[in-house]
Amino acid sequence: MITPRQALPFALALFVVSIWVTVRTFSKSPQEFSLNDPADSLHDDYALEETPSRLDLSDPALVDARPQAGDDSSKTWITFPEPEALYDALIPKFNALLSQPILSHTESLKKEHKRCPLAQRQSNQDQVNGEGPWWASVSTKELEKERARIMQYVVENLGFSKSSLGSDAGGRTEGASDKGTSLSREAWKDLFGFGGQGGRGLVFTAGNQDTTARLRTTLRILRKRHKCKLPVEVWGFPSELNALGPIRREIEELGDIVFREVHTKVQPGLWKQFHLKGEAIARSAFTEVLYLDSDNIPIRDPAFIFDAPLYEQHGFVLWPDFTKDGPANPIWRITNTPCNATEWQAESGQILVNKRGQGGLNLVALLIAEAMQLRHQFWFKLSGGDKDTFRYAFYVLGIPYTRAPHWVASVGALVPPYNYHHFCGHTMLQYGLSSAEWSYLDVDADYEVPKAHAPPLFMHANLLKHSGYNNQRGSTFESIKAAFPDSTGYENARLMKDVRAKSENHRGICFDLWDADFEAGEGNLVQLEGAYDLGRVHVFDFGESWGGVLRNFEQMYYDEGGIAGGW
Repeated sequence: MITPRQALPFALALFVVSIWVTVRTFSKSPQEFSLNDPADSLHDDYALEETPSRLDLSDPALVDARPQAGDDSSKTWITFPEPEALYDALIPKFNALLSQPILSHTESLKKEHKRCPLAQRQSNQDQVNGEGPWWASVSTKELEKERARIMQYVVENLGFSKSSLGSDAGGRTEGASDKGTSLSREAWKDLFGFGGQGGRGLVFTAGNQDTTARLRTTLRILRKRHKCKLPVEVWGFPSELNALGPIRREIEELGDIVFREVHTKVQPGLWKQFHLKGEAIARSAFTEVLYLDSDNIPIRDPAFIFDAPLYEQHGFVLWPDFTKDGPANPIWRITNTPCNATEWQAESGQILVNKRGQGGLNLVALLIAEAMQLRHQFWFKLSGGDKDTFRYAFYVLGIPYTRAPHWVASVGALVPPYNYHHFCGHTMLQYGLSSAEWSYLDVDADYEVPKAHAPPLFMHANLLKHSGYNNQRGSTFESIKAAFPDSTGYENARLMKDVRAKSENHRGICFDLWDADFEAGEGNLVQLEGAYDLGRVHVFDFGESWGGVLRNFEQMYYDEGGIAGGW
C-alpha cells in the first residue's frame, strides 16, 4: 500500500506535468500539423495485410474525388429506378449472400484477427465487454435467421414476390419469374420521395420535451442565424408529438417545418428510442435527405453539401465515429465481409443520402437499416445502437458508400484529472467533405486556409446533456482534442493505429482520446494514460482554431436557448 508520504512526490509530478501541458496546449493551432500536406510516412513496425473485400472501400474518401472520365456511374444516382431494374440489381445480391455459409465464431475470429490485428484495441470497450460473451455464443442458426429476416422485410416493403428469395436460410432456389412490384405506380414513387415534396430537405427525430427543446435551438440557429431555407421534417411517436403543446407551435412558426408520425412503436425499457431513425429517413417525403440528430448543430447553412462531389460519388455519406468494429463482431460472419482495419464505425448524428442513388439500392440500404432497428434486440448487440445499422446495410448489399474524409474530433475542456484523464469531451466535431467549402466561410484575415482539409461543419453535442462539468455559458466549448493528420483514407488510418478513445462516468459522462504509442501510454497509470496532448493527439483552443469560424458558436448556442446538462 502506498503511504501519503510516498504519494506526495507523484502528486507533485502530476501537477507539474499538467501545468506544462496546459501551456503547450494553447500555443498551438491546427495549421502547425501540416494540413496542407496530409501525406505522412507509415510506421515501419506496422505491416497491414491488404485484404480483399466485397466492398470498394480501399479509399473512397479522397477529397474532391470525382467519377473518372467515361464512367457514367455518377448518372445512376439521378436515374429513376424502375421496379424491374431494382429487382435485377437486388435479388441476386440477396440470394448470393443467403447461399453463403456462416462460419462459427472460432473460425471467423481466426480469419478476422489476421485482417484486423489491432482493431480490438480501438473498439468500444464497453460494447466489447458487454456483448463479447454473446458474440462468442450466438449460434450460426440464429445468425442465418436474422439475416434472412431483414431481406424478407425489404422484399415485402418493395412489393416484390416473397418467393424471389430462397425458401430457407440457405437460399438456394431461383428467384420468381415475376420481377414486378405489387405496389401502385404512385406508391412506388413515394418510396423515393416523388409522391411528397420530393427534392432536398432536412430530417430530424424528436418527441419528448427535452429532445424537442434541443431541436428548437438547432432549428432557430438554422433559420435565424444561418438563413437556411431547406424544408424540414420532424418525426416522432404520435403520443409524444401530440403532447408537445406550445413548443411544437413555436417550432412550426420558424417556417416550412412539418411534424410527421412514425409507425414503429415506443419500446419500453430502452435507454433511448434509437429504432425510429431508419423509418424517418426511409419514409421522408424528400428524395435527398440530410438527417441530423436534434442536438447536432451545423456551423453554417448545410444546403451546399447536396452538391458536393464526394456525395455525388455514391449518393450516401457516413461520418466516422471514434471506434472500430473488432474481429469478434458477428457482423463479418453474417455479411461475409472481411474485417477492414482502416474503417471506423459510423456516427449517425448526420447522414446524407439520395434514395435514388446507385440505381435505388441506397433506398434498399435504408430499408435494411430500418429492419435492423426494428429487430434492435438482436442488431444493437452488434452496432451499439442505430448508428452502424446504416453501414452494415452496405455490407449486406456489397456496394460502396462514401466515408467523410476526416476523422471526428472531440470538443470540451481541460478539467482536473479523473482516472488519469485530463480532458472532458462532450461534443463531436465533424468536418465537411471538401476544402472548397472554406469559400462559404469568413475566416481571420491572417489565417491560411488549408488546401487539403475541409472546415468544421457539424457540432454534435451528444454528451452535453450528460455533462456535469461544461454546462454553463462561458465554459462549455473551450478546447478541441483531435488527431492529426486525420484523413479517413487507407494510408492514414494505418498511422492512427495507436489512437485510443473512451468515455468515463465522471460528473456525468466525459470523453477522451489519446495516443497510446507516446508518453501517454496504454494501460499504465504511472504513464498518465490519456491525460495530455502528446504524440498524434493535440488540444487546440476552440475559439481561435480553424480561422476563428467557431469563435461565436457558444454565445449563439446559448442565445438561441441551448441547454447543457439536464439528464
